[in-house]
Amino acid sequence: MKMNQLNSVRNLAAFALVSYLVSHAVVAAAKCNLNPFYKPICGSDGKTYGNIDMLNCINIHRPFHRRIHVVRKGECAALLCPSYEDLQGPWTSDTIVCANNGYSYGHPHQVRCLRAFIPSINIAHEGGCTIHEVRKSLNRHFRKKACSLPRRQFEKNIVCGHNNKTYVNPFDALCSHPRIHEKLGGKCFCPFQVSCEFASRLNRSFYNATRAEKERYIVCGSDRKTYRSHFHLECSRRLNRYLYRVSNGACKKDKDTCPQWLKFVKTPTPVCGSDKRSYISYEALLCAASRIRKNLFYVHSGPCIE
Repeated sequence: MKMNQLNSVRNLAAFALVSYLVSHAVVAAAKCNLNPFYKPICGSDGKTYGNIDMLNCINIHRPFHRRIHVVRKGECAALLCPSYEDLQGPWTSDTIVCANNGYSYGHPHQVRCLRAFIPSINIAHEGGCTIHEVRKSLNRHFRKKACSLPRRQFEKNIVCGHNNKTYVNPFDALCSHPRIHEKLGGKCFCPFQVSCEFASRLNRSFYNATRAEKERYIVCGSDRKTYRSHFHLECSRRLNRYLYRVSNGACKKDKDTCPQWLKFVKTPTPVCGSDKRSYISYEALLCAASRIRKNLFYVHSGPCIE
């Protein structure tokens, strides 16, 4: 009796071992597709996945768990839009973006919601609109329009004029001084503006500098682009929250700029590229820039407005 029980235990252990080895062999043999594009789907676990390939890859590498199925296309949490009047008012956020109408909005979702009322609206770039962009959008009689628009009172897009005076937004600046020009970087004497001014000074000094003197300042950014100096990189950072210095010297060409962990992204952090396509993350956009389109660059955080 005891011998039979022992044999049964051995058979069960052998069966379990074989099942384990076979399942892991299947997992090892299975290949995940590296899909950088953000085409969200809602899984049966209530989580949003970047695309179907991401979900399939996660299912492959968790064979002993219940399979996650597709509930519907799109994000699990639907975007709730307030009324048109509320959309025109201020939004509290640190993800300010500039739209193609010259208005600055507190979050990309605000522009996405406004698309239902203004079909032509889109996001121009990350960060607030400049004085030049607002003047261009207002066109003729820009000072009169800037003074009368309600946005002059509530839009939070701090700019610094060439007179070293800080204004709450470009509309207030144009209303006060119609011929004013902007110093890049936002608030006067903020780190971004200081970096932009130093970069401008270096550009002037580089005219008579030797090659060795120019190369001494070169740095490599996280976007795998070479900048003339750390100040040039910091000045550009106002339009790219993911930009930082990787190393001194020019960027080196990597053998493969697409990290394997992109296949296992569980929580996407979508960004919008210059090709008006959404990517599951900033790293995925860089991957696409190296493999698909060389001149691709980052526009803003969050998915593109389709």
